Amino acid sequence: MAFGIILLTAVVALLGYLFLRMNQRMHHWENAGIPCEKPNIIVGCLRGVQTKRAFLDIWMQYYKKFKGTGPFAGFYWFQRPAAFVLEPFLVKHVLIKDFNKFTDRGFFSNPEDDPLSGQLFLLDGHKWRSMRNKLSSTFTSGKMKYMFPTVVKISHEFVEVFGDMASDWQKALSYQVNKFASTDILRAQQEQQQQQRQEQQE
Repeated sequence: MAFGIILLTAVVALLGYLFLRMNQRMHHWENAGIPCEKPNIIVGCLRGVQTKRAFLDIWMQYYKKFKGTGPFAGFYWFQRPAAFVLEPFLVKHVLIKDFNKFTDRGFFSNPEDDPLSGQLFLLDGHKWRSMRNKLSSTFTSGKMKYMFPTVVKISHEFVEVFGDMASDWQKALSYQVNKFASTDILRAQQEQQQQQRQEQQE
């Protein structure tokens, strides 16, 4: 009997602790005095995601609602507090000046099974830092000028393919089309660099 009471007390105490932690987390921005939408306990600020609204619709509505309230607004990515950046100067700080302090994106990425998900905007932590360091030396102003004709050429090809697919709007709006265009640009750039190396060796 005594053991049952102790066990019941422990379970109630644990549930109470978890409830208080969840409640504290779901009031993070409110307690900090940052403007924020009241979150849903399960999906946070993502109500209707992938059923009534796409991610883009949620972000656009959130941006319009809180634009002008400050440099950023509070947002809940399910139960996790996140900052929703509203001002361009802060975006510049996050993505350029202080990029090494903001390594986690919170998006799915599995380069082993889906190699195209292993891109800079989806990677987290150490993998992101490693990729960023590799790409920083690739995208200097001189190399960007060198790549520009290749990007223009592939873009024209992309427009032609897109035009052919326009009759089937679902294919035309496909995420895959954008991924293939990006891959074509990188592939063409690598081929161009290989040719240049062969010419230098000859």
